[in-house]
Amino acid sequence: TIKESLINYIYRDNSTINTYDSRLYDYINNWNGLIKFYNSHKLYNKYKDELEYCYIRYVYATFIKGATKFPYNEYRKAVNIAINNVHKYFPNYKKNKYFNNSLKNIYLLHFNKFFANILYLKNKIKR
Repeated sequence: TIKESLINYIYRDNSTINTYDSRLYDYINNWNGLIKFYNSHKLYNKYKDELEYCYIRYVYATFIKGATKFPYNEYRKAVNIAINNVHKYFPNYKKNKYFNNSLKNIYLLHFNKFFANILYLKNKIKR
């Protein structure tokens, strides 16, 4: 491990993650494509834990957070798509060795439609 941060995020007000934009669904499509790539190259089993952990973080955190910018009906659709994809590709993700007891991981491990609604309301109040 290293103590140096090697990623620097730049947030732009007009980025896909900060506006209502159907391209946000590309997060899920891209991750599903990565899963297929790893399967087709016989690498999936070797990296399953890492793929699973990253998939859950991006779908339940980045994608869902971005979807809070959507109108409520579209947000509900996005939540359903996220949950369905997680259950399709990683039905047992809660057993993943990379999940620890950090607050973010607790959110990811217990994500459901109820928490999704709270997140949507929280982000609407914040604006």
